[in-house]
Amino acid sequence: MSDIPEGRPPAAPPRVDVFTATGAEIRRAGLAAVAEALGPVGLARFLALYEGGRGDYTAERDAILGGVSLDDVLGPAGAKP
Repeated sequence: MSDIPEGRPPAAPPRVDVFTATGAEIRRAGLAAVAEALGPVGLARFLALYEGGRGDYTAERDAILGGVSLDDVLGPAGAKP
């Protein structure tokens, strides 16, 4: 089952020379190929799986949590309720 409307052929991905194309051109062609193969919903799901984040997670985590340790979170001797 495809989410591409019936009777409407998918757009062909643009051809690029991978040796001279910019990163943006290669990315655009790649996304077009994925959209052709998977349709718009599949493309969205693909991007959700593989889009890289930005920033430094470790530095942000340390800034938010500061010196909080696992023992601070769990309490004395990892006490369970």
